[in-house]
Amino acid sequence: MRIFNKFKNTKGFISTYTHILKTRNMNKEAITRAKALSHWHIYGIESAKDDFSVPASTIYRWRASL
Repeated sequence: MRIFNKFKNTKGFISTYTHILKTRNMNKEAITRAKALSHWHIYGIESAKDDFSVPASTIYRWRASL
């Protein structure tokens, strides 16, 4: 019997699936923190502070706890 990979040439499927598994059991506070850290990484600290209404020290503390 030949072994094959049914997901060969499906770009991004496995990474999306693992992301869903990670975030499926997260509570709302953890999801908010993850969104804030992602926003900070893309747009900067000032934008993250304004959009999520948290001080910069809180965002740095969340990042340090990872």
